[in-house]
Order: sequence, then structure tokens, then C-alpha cells
Amino acid sequence: MKFLIVDDDVNKVNSLSQFVEEKYHEVAVEKSSSFQSGLKKINNNCYDIILLDMSMPLFDITPEEHGGRPSPLAGKDILHRMKKRKITIPVIIVTQYEDFDGVPLERLGEKLFEEFPNIFMGYVFYSATHENWKNDLSMLIESTVEGI
Repeated sequence: MKFLIVDDDVNKVNSLSQFVEEKYHEVAVEKSSSFQSGLKKINNNCYDIILLDMSMPLFDITPEEHGGRPSPLAGKDILHRMKKRKITIPVIIVTQYEDFDGVPLERLGEKLFEEFPNIFMGYVFYSATHENWKNDLSMLIESTVEGI
């Protein structure tokens, strides 16, 4: 199984990657840290599942590049691009935020199910201090893999 994690938070990416690699032993995990680099990988590679953050910078942050303006709904923009290009890789949103521009995470999830029924599998609220997200993510991954 091949995973792509698109997220700019290094600690969260490491936690997600470690969890996936320990739970699902024969996996390959690739990582991307911005809207542009995530979209490029999605367009040029084949993945079984994408773990996607909702808020991230437009470009990778490097010593020379500050990442551009941060986008609170970059994950939704990636879903739009995937839909437009007919890319049907299952996506699970993994976020640390409970609210997006005044829209609660639950309501955003409902909207994403309506807009992207063929690719959006659900969302997980990630917390660095609690481990509830692991069970939630595991359930979503397993139900997604069954459908592949």
C-alpha cells in the first residue's frame, strides 16, 4: 500500500508516518509539505490513500522560500483539483483545527462528502497530546482499503 501525507507540520507528519508504518507493515509513505508540492505528487504518482491536511502554505518552506501565503482551505482546493482532473485516490483529511473560517469541522466534513463523494473518505481530528486520532484514522483507513 502506498500513502501520501500532505501536511506542513513536521511533528504531525512524523506521527502520522510512524503510525501508518507500524500499523500497516508493508507500506510506502511519501510526504509533501505544501499545496503545490502535494498537487504535483498527486498528479504524477499513484497512491492508495492520501492523508491530507486542510491548512497549509502554497509552496514548500525552505531557507530561500517562506512558503507563500498560508491557505486555510488548501486541502479543499486540492480536492477540487483532483475532482477536475478525475483523480479518484481516496483522501482522508487529518487536521488539528476544529473550525475553518467560521465553519465547524463537522459541517466542513458534511460539505466535503457532498462535493467529493468519490474521493473524500472522512476526517480525523489530530491532537499531539491525545491518541484518539489513531483509532479514528485506523477505522477510516481500514474501511477505505476494503472499498479499493
